[in-house]
Amino acid sequence: MSINGENASILVRSLLRRLVQTGDVFQLPGVISVEEVAALRMLIGEASTEPISATDAAPQKSTPKSTGNPIPAAEPREPTRAVSLVTTSLNQASLAEGELRLCLDFGTAMSKAWATGRSATDVIPLALGRPAGTGNVLSIPSSIFISDTGKVHLGLAAERSHRDAPEGRSRFDNLKMMLSDAEIGRDLDDAVLHEDVNPTATRLSEGDMLVLFIAWLTDMALIELRDSIKDGSIAEKIKEDGKSIDCIRYVRRRFAIPCFETARDEETDGSKRAAWARDVMKRSVLRAQIVADSLHGKWDKITVQDVRSIMDQVGSLELSPLEGLLTEVAAIREPIAAGASIFDEHLLIQFGNMDGAKMQRRYVMVVDAGAGTTDFALFQVFFDPRTEMTRYALLGQSVSMSRLAGNEVDRVLEQIMLETCGVTPSTGNPLSSTDFRIARNHIRSQVRELKSVLFGTGEVRLDIRPRLHGVLKLEIVEADPRYIRLEKDLIADQEAVLAQSFNSAAHQSFQTLNIRFNKPVPIYVVLTGGSSHIPIFKNLNNRITTISGSKFKFEPLPSTPGWISTLPREISGLVGAAFAQQAVAIGGSVPELPREMNDLVAPIVSPPEGSRVLDRYQVTGVG
Repeated sequence: MSINGENASILVRSLLRRLVQTGDVFQLPGVISVEEVAALRMLIGEASTEPISATDAAPQKSTPKSTGNPIPAAEPREPTRAVSLVTTSLNQASLAEGELRLCLDFGTAMSKAWATGRSATDVIPLALGRPAGTGNVLSIPSSIFISDTGKVHLGLAAERSHRDAPEGRSRFDNLKMMLSDAEIGRDLDDAVLHEDVNPTATRLSEGDMLVLFIAWLTDMALIELRDSIKDGSIAEKIKEDGKSIDCIRYVRRRFAIPCFETARDEETDGSKRAAWARDVMKRSVLRAQIVADSLHGKWDKITVQDVRSIMDQVGSLELSPLEGLLTEVAAIREPIAAGASIFDEHLLIQFGNMDGAKMQRRYVMVVDAGAGTTDFALFQVFFDPRTEMTRYALLGQSVSMSRLAGNEVDRVLEQIMLETCGVTPSTGNPLSSTDFRIARNHIRSQVRELKSVLFGTGEVRLDIRPRLHGVLKLEIVEADPRYIRLEKDLIADQEAVLAQSFNSAAHQSFQTLNIRFNKPVPIYVVLTGGSSHIPIFKNLNNRITTISGSKFKFEPLPSTPGWISTLPREISGLVGAAFAQQAVAIGGSVPELPREMNDLVAPIVSPPEGSRVLDRYQVTGVG
């Protein structure tokens, strides 16, 4: 690489960021690349702007005398090099938002992406596993692992490499947790990775990991999107406009985000966290496009030095030219997106056919149960029997987030699994401290797979390092007080959604209906998310409760839309089986999102008997 003033500044800035201050002095861990030396030479006025060769840069080493014993070979390390930045996206026009949209849903456990064309039925499933090298699957693991030699692994490769790594090493897979747990306003670029995550001398931050993972997810989605539309109507439209099919890499996009505004956490200012998280995600998604373009085709070869080099270069760029990559409303809250996956008028469940009665108003609760959070949203649905048209509106007070999700189940299961193997979770007895740490880390590295087997088959065999064995049965878990407490707290969070959504007028109407029809008011539940198969979440859509004197019944609503059966056979089964996991990404890509009606702070209900009713009223929403 020839050194000029611009890239010399970038390289020296990278060098300065790696300095570590100790008292009044600075230290530089690791090595200095040949390009960085050339940049320093240029800035002090030396004539040569070409990087010195690796041979010239290396000090001459003496050959050690033979001791007669073979010297063990050191594990090979990748050479330091500067990654060339690909900035094509800075001056590329995006497709019109109405033509095509992409939604990125980076989950705590698994990440997804989906694209939709002009109408909500013009769906484009993205099997991210194909470009990621993990097969014909829609989701990819949200994990990064850095080896002791500095090699960076992503997705399933990260999980596999972690399993084979020495004890005491950790994956970086708490991407969403960063946004929910970090101090509001903190620059994640200043949050340096712990040495159990990054064992190298190259400085990397949580912000770097966020951008890197979103870049990988973006690249996998764009590769699969290009392959999916290359022979279809969208490709024809691109050709008619005189553009190359490569412009699909600059498709407009949205990203899903938890409902931080209403997080059930007394120590969190929800509105401030939500605004901060949106800004962090927007900036990260834009940076990720350049990183995705720069590392395209190189993901299986990248090192920590590559990541440091590219993050320093991207960090110095002005991001405003990239804002055209985002849709008008780019951040969509997860339960709203999940609702949108079934609420478009072309896909909406036919309420008139549910029980033979065409009711004018119904309520639908979306519960998106993920690994890190469970998000709730309540919609009021209006059915006009004259036109057979369905309209719906979000009850703004209902949108909320609970931290009781798959990860909390994992923590309880970890304790029960240790007990099943004869280990006390609080002390590690009878294991040594080292063996206890090994056992606990081994369970954590595979708890999601063990959980899937447990809830799918009713039991799971445990073979835990260093020498622990046992069989855990589902009935043991369901009888455990810690698991029962999770279910009770989750039910309390669900009931709080109704309590904060309905005012006294609504309760008066509900109690009248309770008496008139001698049955509870139905609340139809759409259950989505990767944790929706766990019993305590499944039970949320099949129970009766009383709130403020009004009786309600939660009932399951079919959550698999009919358009899945219209997909090609090879993909319809895949999407149908994974729809609950994919719902947020699907809904986040539809043409029209549910409008959050600020004026609908309470439901529209029938007036009390004897009161005057206006002849007409208008409901604003998505039609």
